[in-house]
Amino acid sequence: MLLEGQEISDKLYVKMFIAKLRMTYEYKDPAVKAKEMKAAANTKMKIGLRLAEIEKELLEEGIKSKQTKNLNSEKSTLEVEKDSLQNDADKGWVLLDFPSSYAQAKLLEEALTGYKPQQELDSIQRDIEMEDAFLLVQPNAKEAPPKCMI
Repeated sequence: MLLEGQEISDKLYVKMFIAKLRMTYEYKDPAVKAKEMKAAANTKMKIGLRLAEIEKELLEEGIKSKQTKNLNSEKSTLEVEKDSLQNDADKGWVLLDFPSSYAQAKLLEEALTGYKPQQELDSIQRDIEMEDAFLLVQPNAKEAPPKCMI
């Protein structure tokens, strides 16, 4: 509720969600994001291969205790580095109990992706003719029911 007792509009709700998302998650160009994800995946793969080599060397017989200490320290360092390479794809968000109406869903979709349904972009010929007819005669029919989510 707003100060004057009015309900919060759907547009305001959507603007609040979008503002919070933009503050929380920085925008990255898809090409840049793909390049970063590919580099992180390559690094993880290299670390995984080196960890496998270390495991194999540790299992071999005849390894000196000094060499074992070095391999164990390298192994722990690599495991920490691998854990720190978290992809952005692993991070995300979920909206609970929103949108709760077709109008909210439309506004959220338009704000996030810029998509607007085709029937709302272009007036069809019948709608144009109806608007012209309404200039001559006042309509007294019931309003069309609002669209609802399925």
